[in-house]
Amino acid sequence: METLIIKRESCEIINSYVVQISKYEDTTEQRRLRSKKKNIGLKIQTCPMIDIEKDYLENFYDEHYGKYSEFYYTNPSNKIIYIVRFDSDLQLTIQKGYWVSSFNLFILRIA
Repeated sequence: METLIIKRESCEIINSYVVQISKYEDTTEQRRLRSKKKNIGLKIQTCPMIDIEKDYLENFYDEHYGKYSEFYYTNPSNKIIYIVRFDSDLQLTIQKGYWVSSFNLFILRIA
């Protein structure tokens, strides 16, 4: 299994529960907790990247077919190694001549 390596980035922890929401014509809604297990994810924002770094990230995403396969990721703030999967599309933007990217990772388990 490969490891995603990004030089510098910001990393937010996202906590969520799977809730099914049914909306009705009379504007009422019913909510059901699908699982009591908390989902934990990471929101990654890269620092400015040059073309080689952008290509690495884009190729890594493509090699894992987006959300399909899992890989290792080390959280830079606590150094914990997680087994994760992409949980969003890979967004690439050019700002002031450099590439920046944001994406979400879904934590499957601690390695």
